[in-house]
Amino acid sequence: TKVVFATGSASTEGVRIDAAGSEEPIYASLAADGVLTISTPAASIKLNEGSSALFDGLAALTSVENFGALDFSNVISLLAWFRDCRKMEKVDLSEAAIDGSRILGMNSLFRYMPNLKEIDLGNKCFSDPLVKSPSTFFTGASDKDGERTCSVSGELTIRCTKEAAQWLAGTTLR
Repeated sequence: TKVVFATGSASTEGVRIDAAGSEEPIYASLAADGVLTISTPAASIKLNEGSSALFDGLAALTSVENFGALDFSNVISLLAWFRDCRKMEKVDLSEAAIDGSRILGMNSLFRYMPNLKEIDLGNKCFSDPLVKSPSTFFTGASDKDGERTCSVSGELTIRCTKEAAQWLAGTTLR
């Protein structure tokens, strides 16, 4: 199963899912092969401030394509975005226009992703004082026994710019 974001699309296939009063329509269509396409004739798909847990619990999700189609200008939280996406092996946020200075929370961003092997952050750094480090990317809140445990097994490659690498070096990913 994968999600594909498509902009500049004239297609009206699927169910209209945009909010009342939206400037442009947004459609969702699910193909027989498990591909969910989110499309709009607009240049981008504007996410709202409360976009936490966007893909949370989609255990069968294998990939998300075209994060560059999303407008993150209102987003303040990436909390649990990919939590429990157990089949995903790669998350590529390199094309996502995320303003890291606006992000106030990202606990559990990659929690419970045992097959995750690669993350591409591009130039993403999160400079808000409340998000000093990505140390809770994989753990989130304390587990039931009060300990934080990593939910990624095996090796993990994080691709990023030198600036983002320096930001990552300032923490212990766990």
